[in-house]
Amino acid sequence: MPDSTPHNQDPSLEERFRQAEERLRLVLESVRDYAIFTLDKDNRVTSWNAGAQHILGYEAQEILGQSGSLLFTPEDRERGEPEKELRTAEAEGRAEDERWHMRKDGSRFWASGVMTALRDGELHGFVKIMRDMTERKQAEEERARQQAYIAEQERRASVLQERNRIALDIHDSLAQGFAGIAMQLEVAENALEQSRKAIVQARDIARQSLGDARRSIRALRPEGLEGRALAEALAHLVEQTRFAQTARTDFALAGTPYALPSEIEVELLRIAQEALTNAQKHAQATHIQITLTFASDQVRLSIQDNGIGFDTTQEGANSRYGLPGMRERAERIGGRLTMTSQPGQGALITVIVPIPESALPSPEV
Repeated sequence: MPDSTPHNQDPSLEERFRQAEERLRLVLESVRDYAIFTLDKDNRVTSWNAGAQHILGYEAQEILGQSGSLLFTPEDRERGEPEKELRTAEAEGRAEDERWHMRKDGSRFWASGVMTALRDGELHGFVKIMRDMTERKQAEEERARQQAYIAEQERRASVLQERNRIALDIHDSLAQGFAGIAMQLEVAENALEQSRKAIVQARDIARQSLGDARRSIRALRPEGLEGRALAEALAHLVEQTRFAQTARTDFALAGTPYALPSEIEVELLRIAQEALTNAQKHAQATHIQITLTFASDQVRLSIQDNGIGFDTTQEGANSRYGLPGMRERAERIGGRLTMTSQPGQGALITVIVPIPESALPSPEV
């Protein structure tokens, strides 16, 4: 008698299908490096593997039946990104993305994923596979930040190199020219005794011009900073001044010093040089105090003298003693310069420069 059992009812074939499905389930459950889950056409979670629980933090009973939009960031949900991904997968068969996603605890992680439409003639839902790529994303961002920092340091070095070149040009032309004039006038002074007074005056003017030129060179290329931190350079400046001037000059350091961006150190040293020169040249001071103070979010430079002072309310007071140039230097580095003075009570110049954490040099990695 022939076998009347239909082939599709073959117990061995059904058993093989059941075993294959069980093996697939076991494989999916054993994968922990990838989150694998399915969604129905309405974006509701219908299955959830162990990798999804490991990466996203939800246990299966917590997420099943919930909207897949929970896994997106609030800003992506507001832009409708979950719906766009479903529409793309439905229209094109798959949708790939790399974006920030949300864990159950509210933390964010960078994921690379692909969503695939499930069809057998008609759409039944979607399966999504994603992997946590946060470490790679952070490494790429750190590399980009380091490259930007290196590029900025190279730019600053180029600017300082150009300033040094200009300083050398002035030294080789203008300063040496004035020195030659002074020497020739000294020769003429000895040969022309009758014109002594005029020659002496011309010589003094030339020497004064030579001093101004040298101060311009120092402004362009502050030698005091070469190989020194700002505090050390200011102390060196004061030490040099003690041998060259009659006014007593002291330097004090407050707070714990830390490395500053090179342009801030350059401009603060220039301001100190200019203020010191003005106090000695115009204020008739007998004592000058320079103080550098480091705080966690700012650095403050103050130069105080006991000179003749002046009335700051008088017309043109703010343009005296090189104040516009010093204020411009302070503003160039994001700082603010103030000056207080009264007749007979000396003057106080204060420069405060905010130092945000992002402006401080990063430690080498």
